[in-house]
Amino acid sequence: EELNIEISTYNYLQSQSGHYTYKDVTYYPLDLYFESTVKSFENIILDDENSEYIFIPFNKLDISQLGFDTTKAVLSWYKDRELTKN
Repeated sequence: EELNIEISTYNYLQSQSGHYTYKDVTYYPLDLYFESTVKSFENIILDDENSEYIFIPFNKLDISQLGFDTTKAVLSWYKDRELTKN
């Protein structure tokens, strides 16, 4: 949505509830995580919400550097799941 990419396939992985504080207000989002295939990266649009993007191979991703604990938990789970598949 934010980058204007079109998803061709997706698979639900899991949901996580979390919390974070922004400008003295605590939010309690429900995060949904999907594995997806992108049809094309040709039409990426940058705007005031995203000034740049980078692609990091999953095996090079340092999960500890991510901002949200729920994202860290899901990606750690996903990494373990992928390792046990192979």
